[in-house]
Amino acid sequence: MSDGSIRPGHVGIGVVVYDEENDIRAELSISLNPAEIRSPVACELKAAEIALQTLWALGTRDALLQTDSAAVVHALHGRLTARHQALTQALLQQTERFDTLSVARVPRTTTWLADNLASRGAHALSAPPNAAESN
Repeated sequence: MSDGSIRPGHVGIGVVVYDEENDIRAELSISLNPAEIRSPVACELKAAEIALQTLWALGTRDALLQTDSAAVVHALHGRLTARHQALTQALLQQTERFDTLSVARVPRTTTWLADNLASRGAHALSAPPNAAESN
């Protein structure tokens, strides 16, 4: 399950991996560079990409990706605008590794844990984008 959170100057993603018994196997809360992820759609696509990378790293080869984002579902079916082409291609490359991969758009109430993790990532303390330049 993946979700993204984007606020002015703050971007985060949340990923939750469940096993076959619906027990939590992994949780991720990651802060991203707001200079690189500038839209809610880009944030959701990046969250899905990280979710697939995590599933693969955990040894999952038959996976179900759950998201509340229509954009992710559209991207995985080749129906997303060119504006997010690079992120869509990165996401599609992740899908090719799996034996089987299903994607399901689920209600926002279902992704509450991933949403909380994404919000935590978005609010994590990080250096401003130009901090390295001020030295």
